[in-house]
Amino acid sequence: MPDVFTLPSTLPIAARLVRLIWFLLTVAESIIALRVLFRAIASQEAGFVRLVYAISVPLVVPFRPIVPDQSLGRDGRRVVEISSLIAMLLLFLGAYLLVTLISILAL
Repeated sequence: MPDVFTLPSTLPIAARLVRLIWFLLTVAESIIALRVLFRAIASQEAGFVRLVYAISVPLVVPFRPIVPDQSLGRDGRRVVEISSLIAMLLLFLGAYLLVTLISILAL
């Protein structure tokens, strides 16, 4: 049975680069998704929540001026970050375009 976690040494550099891009995108999208979820339903005082906010700031700050956050509930403490959802979409599109460019150049 082949080992799934080892890459064959004959795997072209372009394929490794594509895998790396998808991996980094998955990590970034997961962090932003946790941010969106926590802003909507979690306490902002929890340590892990503050860690996710701190890590995700560089990923979402360029998109914050695009649209304002939408408050939820009567007290307005819960927030839907539309700018973070836009960041997720644009990061995905950027990664997809980069992977497509690598595929074109690697042919």
